[in-house]
Amino acid sequence: MSFDDPFGDDLSELQRKIINTYDRNPDAGAAEIASMCDCSESYVRETLNEYRDGFGSSGGFGTGGLL
Repeated sequence: MSFDDPFGDDLSELQRKIINTYDRNPDAGAAEIASMCDCSESYVRETLNEYRDGFGSSGGFGTGGLL
């Protein structure tokens, strides 16, 4: 990577895309992010649970309210 990445090489390109999409759209639900990233809702939730503190701690996030 040519920039300072806080996750190093631990992320796949899809995980990076999910996290960046979430960061730019914090009110988006898992279904919306999954659609934007062309992956499953469960993979979005798994990735954000692992790499974003507090994700899902209130029973969901954004308008999706999933977990």
